[in-house]
Amino acid sequence: MPIQSINAELCIGCGTCVSRCPMDVLRLLTSPAAKNQQSPCSAACPLGVNQREYHNLIELDMLDEAAELLAKYHPMPAITGRICPHPCETPCSRAIVDSAVNINGLEQYLGDYLLEAVTVKAPAESGHEVAVIGSGPAGLAAAYHLAQQGVSVTVYEREDNIGGLLRTSIPSFRLPAEVLDKQIDAYKKMGIRFVTGAKITDASELEAKGFDAVIAATGASKPLKLTVPGAEAKGITTAIEFLYDVKARQPADLTGKKVAVIGGGSVALDAARTGVRIGAESVQVVCLERIEPGHKDSMLALSEEIEDAKAEGVVIHTSRSVHTIEQENGQASALTLVECASVRDADGRFNPVLAEQPLDEAIEADFIILAIGQTTDATLVPAGFQTNERGQILCDPSTKQSASHLFAVGDAVTGPTTVVVAAAAGKRAATSVVRFLKGDAMTEGQSAEPQAFDVSVLTEQACAEISKFPRVERRRLPIEQCKTSFAETLKVFDWDEAASEAERCLTCGSQAEIQYQADCQICNLCAHYCPVDAIEITPERTFPPITAWG
Repeated sequence: MPIQSINAELCIGCGTCVSRCPMDVLRLLTSPAAKNQQSPCSAACPLGVNQREYHNLIELDMLDEAAELLAKYHPMPAITGRICPHPCETPCSRAIVDSAVNINGLEQYLGDYLLEAVTVKAPAESGHEVAVIGSGPAGLAAAYHLAQQGVSVTVYEREDNIGGLLRTSIPSFRLPAEVLDKQIDAYKKMGIRFVTGAKITDASELEAKGFDAVIAATGASKPLKLTVPGAEAKGITTAIEFLYDVKARQPADLTGKKVAVIGGGSVALDAARTGVRIGAESVQVVCLERIEPGHKDSMLALSEEIEDAKAEGVVIHTSRSVHTIEQENGQASALTLVECASVRDADGRFNPVLAEQPLDEAIEADFIILAIGQTTDATLVPAGFQTNERGQILCDPSTKQSASHLFAVGDAVTGPTTVVVAAAAGKRAATSVVRFLKGDAMTEGQSAEPQAFDVSVLTEQACAEISKFPRVERRRLPIEQCKTSFAETLKVFDWDEAASEAERCLTCGSQAEIQYQADCQICNLCAHYCPVDAIEITPERTFPPITAWG
């Protein structure tokens, strides 16, 4: 017998043997029941996406199957593939070998393919009807996962357009409107109904319409204001208002203006980079945080966002807070700054420590954009839902149930989070609502937590044996074009790029198996390249005796 066995205890599921075998003897099981191990990327993803399985399917050119698999977990991969902070990449095991897999880039590629080539079909309706209030990420995710389970869903949106802050506040150079439009069209094809221009003031309105359950996803879009001397001056706006006006094609005229953006998150840099594009003379960012990834006081914006902003001409002043807004005839003219020694305390809580005296330096600014955060707006929460002193809806943190048939999700419950965290909350709420509609206990049917993949198996010797390949990065629009255009800055992978990057995935927690043993030619490539010596080969090839008649 040629290849004899694969030691399941030693096999790390990297797929090296499968790709090296010229006779196609081996197969990779990306969801082996015997192991039930969750890869580090999946554990870090709020939606629990099974990245290793769809990465393997991309590598095999099984794009329909890969897209359908991703759609089971994820309500909007084409969107998060563009704007997600990709927490999945931080623990990626591939980083131990060379660099993390570009999971976000692969998600964008497959998300776009899903919108273009695959129709997500909803099962036959169960007879239950649910209303969702709000069409931001949490509301859309809840509607999507309910529709996947046969529930009839209607989403009510107070604005004239669907999408919440996805529509109004994320610049087109990060999330093109046509991508959001295609995603919403996909929801409509699933049977999800949308009612726009509808402000629901009381949950009982929806009960009267015959809905069996109501989910509130009213968001946290109320911008925080600055409370320093001069904050009442003219020429001051918030990032949410500024970005909304630009997307509504009514931007402020920044020609010749010296713009200052206050804040250190993604919204602040979105506003700053937008200011560059609409003609500001200069754009400067003032933030409490420092640029030091991994530090407790590091900027919340992603490293790539910071680098892009700098490349486009934005100047960033770190470890600084605004002391005073100077005025000339009631118009903002400059910022006086004070040094920030620390942003968060030892427990990670926001607790800035500022110097007592302002710095001598000042920043000239006649147009100031505040991007210091948002909060919930209690006036948007329908009667029937209880809120705390901050206007956040009260609900069970696990089931999202607020009261009987009422549920609440997303930023309206937690305060501002990321799109993927809000989407995950919508997914959990959908699961709870289905249990409620069936009369099941809220925790019934919850699967046991899978075992975490043990990264210690990737020893120094094993990593040395794994072939090294450079990470494939998405192509970027030339910087000079970025400065004057709202065209998308990151280009989606083509097939070759996606396949190459998917091949870098170590498919942690998978299991190689022998499927066509008789085809083995004892070339020993699988055993030679196995980084953990898990494959046993019979030294000699034996053949059955030949018997002749006649």
